[in-house]
Amino acid sequence: MYLVYNMRRWFTADFHIGMTDIIKYENRPFSDIKSHDGHLINICKAIPKDDVIIHVGDLYSMEARNILKPLDFVAGLDAVFVNIRGNHDLNNNVKSLCDSMQIHLGKRFPSVICGHYPSYDRRALRYIKPGYILLCGHVHGRWKHFLDTEKQILNINVGVDVWDYRLASEDDLVRYIISIIQLPKDKVNISKNGDIR
Repeated sequence: MYLVYNMRRWFTADFHIGMTDIIKYENRPFSDIKSHDGHLINICKAIPKDDVIIHVGDLYSMEARNILKPLDFVAGLDAVFVNIRGNHDLNNNVKSLCDSMQIHLGKRFPSVICGHYPSYDRRALRYIKPGYILLCGHVHGRWKHFLDTEKQILNINVGVDVWDYRLASEDDLVRYIISIIQLPKDKVNISKNGDIR
């Protein structure tokens, strides 16, 4: 993989390609799994060459292994595709680059971690760091952001369920984080013990 100067990064999570029950469980606005999967694949196909899609876990369902092979999906993209391992990626033949990765978002946010689990999940303990922003998935539509005051981590859910079934650009995330920072403290989802408000 090579990086170019004008490369853009796109973030998402929780595609669950091939998981027929995901439409019902998460009340996703698709009539069937074929239209669901087709939409998610097409939004990735629209990303241009040299851009990078970072999918933060739960890409593919075991149910889909006879319908669409993970490498067929990725091979059909112009963009570089990185899948960070989620709980549904453990036994589904999806090759994940890693469990987490540290990045920066623009010049303003140099301390950002991408990992599937939110900071209050014990499985995130291996990669979270106090004071960092965590781009995660796993929680689907439960919340879009959450400030974990105990661990001093701002969690941002990049999953498709809270980003209107589209990818979030790096610019989208920077604007969103700035909008959270500017909120009065009583308007930010805050928890000291992992409970979600």
